[in-house]
Amino acid sequence: MDKKLVCEALVDVGLELTTGCNLRCVHCWQGEKVHPQTLKLDEIKVIIKRLTELGVASLRITGGEPMIHPNFWEIMDEATHRGLSIVLRTNGTLIDEVVAHRLRDYPIIFTELSVDGFTSQDHDGFRRKKGSLQKTFLALDLLIKNEVKTRVKTVMNRRNIGSLLDLGKLLARNHSGIEMWSLVDLVPTGNSVAYFQELMPRPSDIIKAMKSLGEWLNQGGVSFKVTGSALQLITEPMEAIRSNRSLLYPCSYRKGYLYICADGSVKKCAWLGGSLGTITEDIGQMWQSGCCERKASTPAECEHCEFFKQGLCGYLYYVCPGIPCFPERKEFFRLLKKSFKNESS
Repeated sequence: MDKKLVCEALVDVGLELTTGCNLRCVHCWQGEKVHPQTLKLDEIKVIIKRLTELGVASLRITGGEPMIHPNFWEIMDEATHRGLSIVLRTNGTLIDEVVAHRLRDYPIIFTELSVDGFTSQDHDGFRRKKGSLQKTFLALDLLIKNEVKTRVKTVMNRRNIGSLLDLGKLLARNHSGIEMWSLVDLVPTGNSVAYFQELMPRPSDIIKAMKSLGEWLNQGGVSFKVTGSALQLITEPMEAIRSNRSLLYPCSYRKGYLYICADGSVKKCAWLGGSLGTITEDIGQMWQSGCCERKASTPAECEHCEFFKQGLCGYLYYVCPGIPCFPERKEFFRLLKKSFKNESS
């Protein structure tokens, strides 16, 4: 008798309210939004009701910029009414005193804001909107003041790689109430494909920046957690390699997760092309049919790569069929191996 394949429970769902945004970030994975797509409120209410029936615990509200959705607060109310915890991903530029005070009343696990430069020149240039850094820093202060758990995400790029230590010190000095600062790797998707060679940091500069950050963190006194694949490979190489080698699945959203797009398609995650179906179909059935495929998605080129086999590349460095590998990534690992040898000799 054939054994039935039992899928893990669906517990976490990303909900893309809209692909529209009030910024035009050069690295946006959505690409240029000439005709933004937006889910309707009645569609979202049906989705949320079905997710709670399936036992989903948390909803990751994202975009585009989710706060430009005309029914944003009604969506927040509906998710809360249905018992869902919320993660809110936003650029922060629309958060003022009134908004921050209102957000404190929702069951927010955390709000994640993007800060992509130590200076306005770097951040605003990256986000292509003058004054955006100042608004984001104000949002951080207001969220912290209103006791809304808040994290900061920074996409490492050639413009900011040399000033990440300065940014970290600024966050520790002026915004110490955040709970986490994540250093995210630039990947060639969406808008960043066209700008990738211009924006991708030199691997040697990444290593230098991560070593400086590691030395600073070792001094203690930083109240928030600092995470990042490159940082862990530099500061905790053996633990990073052990984590990569212990992988059962090849991506960070590998268990209990689905992503619902603003066009109504349902995917295993935001990065992957294709879809399991649409919101007009039964999400529960899509999950049951799609979760089995989730476990066999390591790209073929990764399985034959020396850095993947050695544990340098893996979960920490986005092994994903939706994100192509690129020469700078392999050069980073080559330099990393060389530095390990130099330190051990």
